[in-house]
Amino acid sequence: MLKTNERKSLEKVFAPLLFVLFCASEEDDDDDDEEEEEEEEEKEKEEEYSKAALTARSSNYCYKTNLEELLESDGYELVWDKFTDVTRVYVADRKIGDDDDPQALERFIVARGAVWGDNQNVDRMRLSNQISKVWPTQVHPDVQVVCHTGVYEMTEEFFNEITPYINGPDIGKEVRKLTFCGHSLGGSIATILAVWTKLRLEVD
Repeated sequence: MLKTNERKSLEKVFAPLLFVLFCASEEDDDDDDEEEEEEEEEKEKEEEYSKAALTARSSNYCYKTNLEELLESDGYELVWDKFTDVTRVYVADRKIGDDDDPQALERFIVARGAVWGDNQNVDRMRLSNQISKVWPTQVHPDVQVVCHTGVYEMTEEFFNEITPYINGPDIGKEVRKLTFCGHSLGGSIATILAVWTKLRLEVD
């Protein structure tokens, strides 16, 4: 057994070393926490970039004649496709399910931007007239927000037809997420659709 004076001598020798080791251990823990936070932030960024790329590609497909083929190659199922005189809008589903709910779907509602070609199923004169209607229209009576009148009218034209795919019996069940997107004019149409989904249809 160590004598009292020997024990105190050893404590004097080892106490600073133990303190250094303790501090190093604390720093390692802090470093681990920082690394975990950085990895989590990086993962969130990758998910954001991935979603942005997904919506950009989906918006681009709206201009293509082989829409269904392109969607299937990306794992989507085309649900509804509509041409009006001035735009095109489609609805497509993709599986986002996990082990708990393998059938869960994300539904994409995608609108096309302005096109002027002869083979684009568009009335160019009417499209031009709609785009020129730049005066504001209140987007919904309950909110003091206005939007482009021409875009409002273009969206209103097919809203009743698309409503069953936004507010149908599968929403909240099989369909767990709604994503609205589009390029250029299509982005404006998609924004109004999203607003009306919330305010007219009361779908969260």
